[in-house]
Amino acid sequence: MRGAPLADAVQSVLVQVRSLGIGSDFDGLPNLSPRLHFTSPNCIPLTRAIADQNTITCTYLSAQLLDEDRIVNPLGLGSRHGNWYLVAFDKVRADVRTFRLDRIVGSVEIVSKKGAFETDPHFDILHFLDSALFENRDIAEVSIRVGRGHALRADAQVVSSDEEFDLCHIPYAVESSFIDSILWHGEDVIVHKPIALREKI
Repeated sequence: MRGAPLADAVQSVLVQVRSLGIGSDFDGLPNLSPRLHFTSPNCIPLTRAIADQNTITCTYLSAQLLDEDRIVNPLGLGSRHGNWYLVAFDKVRADVRTFRLDRIVGSVEIVSKKGAFETDPHFDILHFLDSALFENRDIAEVSIRVGRGHALRADAQVVSSDEEFDLCHIPYAVESSFIDSILWHGEDVIVHKPIALREKI
């Protein structure tokens, strides 16, 4: 899908996700965002599984690039720095784990009735993601064109501004994903520091 049909599909899913209180740092975007995976066929099934408290199974591409079968209780969906994540209780590993949506291979499958598990009503998906993914973060100093770079601004601290650009400090942990987000914004973003990051743009 391209253009209006894609935008309509994404906005439809965003409405459903927001109605469940699922966290997203793209909520302020008027249109689409970089590396947005809402077009995945798993988006709607995951959203429903979270709402109905269904156990699911899926095949997941691990950090070692191996396909692994997982059986999990999905707790929430959230986005950070251009990537969408599923937070779920892994029943085999008996621990809460974080899964990138773009590493789920094929389709998820619901394998339980509704109400198969209980969810903590105070569970904060974005706070969990920040703790799990970005505890040890570097800080980038970048200039973002005024009125642009909404996804990058979600975690940015504006240091100074002029008529054309805002100078911002942005924390990041996964350099490759952060570079993807910067490159997607093109000339609307200028990296100043760290030097090692600037040289890779």
